[in-house]
Amino acid sequence: MSVNKYFCKKSGVWYWRVYVQKQSTKHRYIREQKNISKIPIENEKEARSLEKEWKAKLCKIVFKKEAQGCSWGELIDMWEAHYRRYRTNKMSRNTILDHIGRLENYTKSWLKKSCSNIEVGDAYDLFEELKDKAISKGVRVAIKGSINKVYKWGLQRRFIVGVEHSPALGIEIDCDQRDEEEKIPEILTHSEIALFLNRAQAINHPWYYIWKFDLYTGLRSQELNGLRQEDITLMSPIEARKMESVMPRETINYGHIKVKRQWRTKQKSCSGLKGKYWRTIPLNSILYWWLIDYLPKAQFGSDKYGKRVFQKFKDFDNGEQAKVLRTFCESERLKSIKHHTLRACWATQTLRSGIPATDLMNMGGWRDYKTMMIYIRLAGLESVGATEGLNFESGITEKKADMSAVEFSCLLENEEFISENIEGVCLNKQLIQKDQKLPDNVVHLFS
Repeated sequence: MSVNKYFCKKSGVWYWRVYVQKQSTKHRYIREQKNISKIPIENEKEARSLEKEWKAKLCKIVFKKEAQGCSWGELIDMWEAHYRRYRTNKMSRNTILDHIGRLENYTKSWLKKSCSNIEVGDAYDLFEELKDKAISKGVRVAIKGSINKVYKWGLQRRFIVGVEHSPALGIEIDCDQRDEEEKIPEILTHSEIALFLNRAQAINHPWYYIWKFDLYTGLRSQELNGLRQEDITLMSPIEARKMESVMPRETINYGHIKVKRQWRTKQKSCSGLKGKYWRTIPLNSILYWWLIDYLPKAQFGSDKYGKRVFQKFKDFDNGEQAKVLRTFCESERLKSIKHHTLRACWATQTLRSGIPATDLMNMGGWRDYKTMMIYIRLAGLESVGATEGLNFESGITEKKADMSAVEFSCLLENEEFISENIEGVCLNKQLIQKDQKLPDNVVHLFS
């Protein structure tokens, strides 16, 4: 606090300046200040009087804020500053930024409110408003988690006074009509994948190489952007030809891809993987020979991580790869998909080829088996043969209930068993009693 004389060069006149500031002794973040200038030089008493007046006013303001605690916006800033200075293994930098982004975007009406004055009713109003805006249940649950996390930290550090817990604690996030029914994820069949790649190659789409590589490796979009040529290990082409002449291709180790970094859109740089551990993906013969031809031509520059595998796209760096893919699909009148669908296609097709789910989890970087079950269901593998053992026909006691269809047919009396051999496969055809006629609305396929 001070009263000083100063000379104004613009007007060529001397003035008094009064500066008063007051900071809380309990909470260092609570600080108020007042600066009054251009007090005529002959009014020194007025300047001294203003100093005392504003000193008292600022003390009252600071004491009032001490009683209320910090505002919600101040608490968010302090939480971010704390974890920026003191790193934790429980949250990555991106997780911290996600929490802050959610709170700043969806709790704007709270930012200037004192944390002590935000009540449970305010939290209910907030989530009802978000639901009316069609914000998904998953996002609302994430917002609730972020609020609770920051509030808990503020209470532990005694930045919030007069309350014992977060206003969002215990609030149930209701489902809406869209959330009640599980959506079937976007997926392409084998023929749709082939058509998709053929169209992209035919028009020489600049992203064709990225899409093709993703369908054969299942990398996440930002893992593709962080991949470098030094991360790809390839067998010698001469050795590969020798081995192909004497061994089945599925038994040959053509090489592998080591996935150990990904692009971070917010930081505009590469960092560790989502799962926080590196992994390897083996190459099949098709991708191997394609890379043998492609990599020598891939001259897209390099950085501190190595030589780029793919061309650098602004849309890729900005996280807009899904927009590029949907635009292509719509222009070519193909099934519209997002970029992550390519990873899902890789997972389902790999499962259908007979790879165990545990091996796929290691290659794809999944830790949660619940997530893997989504791809198993998409591949249609969990129910194959599940109903073969059912047998509810009465009067059949000679055989067990899990007999095959052929065995069951042979036990029926007064019926004719008709079968043909088509392309080496014995097909069990319809059993027709000798005097039985088919209904008029049934077409007999084997007559």
